[in-house]
Amino acid sequence: MQYYIIDDLRLPPKRTFHKGWTMERFPSLQEALARYRALPSRQAKSLGMTDGIHVLELARHVLIYPAETAWEDVQAARPELLPLWAEIPEATAAAEDCISALNLRYQLSGSVVTPVPSRDRLRRDLRDKYLWLSGESGQETALRWVYIVGAGWKQPAFLRQWKRTGHPLVLRCQADGLTEQGAYILLETLPWEYDVLMRRTLEQREREAERIEYSHEQSSMQLNTRTYLPKAEQKVQSGPKIGGLGEMKQWRGERR
Repeated sequence: MQYYIIDDLRLPPKRTFHKGWTMERFPSLQEALARYRALPSRQAKSLGMTDGIHVLELARHVLIYPAETAWEDVQAARPELLPLWAEIPEATAAAEDCISALNLRYQLSGSVVTPVPSRDRLRRDLRDKYLWLSGESGQETALRWVYIVGAGWKQPAFLRQWKRTGHPLVLRCQADGLTEQGAYILLETLPWEYDVLMRRTLEQREREAERIEYSHEQSSMQLNTRTYLPKAEQKVQSGPKIGGLGEMKQWRGERR
């Protein structure tokens, strides 16, 4: 593994006779962290790691609304959520080291900034809850409102139209939820809790789809078995399931 620093992501890649960002490579995370800290505090600098093919950004220096003159280091990605990096111990360790060394309080979540998860598990009152998703496949959401520092409670569409300088800082969410019994409930969560609930909901939906598919396959197999059995064997199989006593005597008589 190697580590890299990009000095200012606001610029295009550097070309001959043109100003642009530059990349430096380092053999260790500690050397990369030292160089990252040495860069000016008003640059959109980035720190990451690479295996020579794939790149994982670990930290980035960003502007957060509404304190548009204040820059903050944030976690750029969570390797445990990325299939290419989830099983690589060096990636997990590097992410944790960056959180500690740079005192990272927030993380990038798309175009917004949210608090870094404070624990691994959902709080107790959310552990039996799911999201009530709506919208088109791939764009489904349960979000009703998000709390943005400096702007208050806003609908998610407000974020899609964001044009202000600095990343919006989202601290809380309100979302449509379901209990395990299927009753509707309005949930108020931290952003990372909403993400966990989303994953749980999609996993539960996938399990239910697999269960239904398996049930259909079993029904189809039983139907095919009955269809292709000789008529005499079909009577033997279906006979004991006939309801009335008189009907059972009639069935026995036919077998004689």
